[in-house]
Amino acid sequence: MASAVTPTLSPGPSVRAGGWRWQGQVLWLVTTAPSRGFSSLAARPAWLLVFLLVFLLNAVYSRPMLPLATRAALGEVAAKAGPATEEGEARITRQVQIGQMIGIIVSPTFLLAKWLAVAILLWTVVTIIGRDVGLRAMFSLAAHANLPLILGYFMSLQLVILRGPDEISSLADLRPRLGLNAFVTGATPAADIWLGSFGPLDAWFVFLLIIGLENMAQLARRTAILLAVGYWLLAVTLQASLAGLGG
Repeated sequence: MASAVTPTLSPGPSVRAGGWRWQGQVLWLVTTAPSRGFSSLAARPAWLLVFLLVFLLNAVYSRPMLPLATRAALGEVAAKAGPATEEGEARITRQVQIGQMIGIIVSPTFLLAKWLAVAILLWTVVTIIGRDVGLRAMFSLAAHANLPLILGYFMSLQLVILRGPDEISSLADLRPRLGLNAFVTGATPAADIWLGSFGPLDAWFVFLLIIGLENMAQLARRTAILLAVGYWLLAVTLQASLAGLGG
């Protein structure tokens, strides 16, 4: 039996439903009171504020990471081929800078594509189950449920800064280690992905996905848990497989 729907956020006279202030209130509720937040999104799906926020945070995040990424790239070159010449260091620095700029520019496209893929997957399964829910609602759910993983970028940045630039010797040192992989060294890339997926941010993401599916797709708690955990396992398996091929 589907869980009861909690009251949605009722905009006041000066707050237009779907407007920026309303979306900000919903975003805050998703973070602090997920059932109310997702119930409001069920009545009025929204995602633009989350998208702009993620894009701006990604741009802000990339700036302090640039010198660290350059140092890491130079460290990898030095480990494989010996210290680079002054000209070689300048070339590597330019390549890293260009890569960062391209990443900032194309990140919105990749972000929208990722959310759309998740939304289509959830919408397909929920429709097969027999629930009447729109693709836009599932897109809104995918966008808001990923907020904890976005926070991981900045937690990772803080950890890297606390370690100090002298500890950055490779690009692997810049990757988030916010799960069980923080306690394991020397793991293969695929194992590192799996270990890193067992952490507080991933648990928070799965929790939000469960609450979102309950309130936006009217799924029973057990069904929402199975679908959320199933999606999480599928996503981690794909990431680990790609990392294994790259390793």
